[in-house]
Amino acid sequence: MHRFARDHGVPWVDFVKGQRKDDVMHEHLDRFTGAEGVLFVGRAQEKTTLFRTEKRRDANGDSYRGSSRPAGWSTSSATVSTPISARSL
Repeated sequence: MHRFARDHGVPWVDFVKGQRKDDVMHEHLDRFTGAEGVLFVGRAQEKTTLFRTEKRRDANGDSYRGSSRPAGWSTSSATVSTPISARSL
């Protein structure tokens, strides 16, 4: 995406927290003179909580097979950033 934006002269926008994407889009749309095309490439990092299964091991590195604990546990992961896809006209 970075290469596409650079090679085609398309502005790259990294959105900051609280910034309204529609406002940025309208600013670029006001300056746009073509009939169709890409206004800009925007990247916003939104945080989300994930659930994942992980294999638990005891202090010796052995899995919990044969014990009362299950081998796979569902845990809540830390929040991670996920990019939002770019829009075009």
